[in-house]
Amino acid sequence: MENAIEISYRALEESAGKRVYLLSQMIHNQEVNEDLVSRGIKFIMDPNGSQFIPWEK
Repeated sequence: MENAIEISYRALEESAGKRVYLLSQMIHNQEVNEDLVSRGIKFIMDPNGSQFIPWEK
């Protein structure tokens, strides 16, 4: 069974050129989160629930 990190990386590969959003960081490993962002993932909220990106977008 795949974990959420593997699914996130696969989503980026399968969605090349498209925007990929995650509700929030999935793990408390800042290096992995930074890597996901550098590859194009956008987090909608921070871990406390404050929004980075409005729902309208």
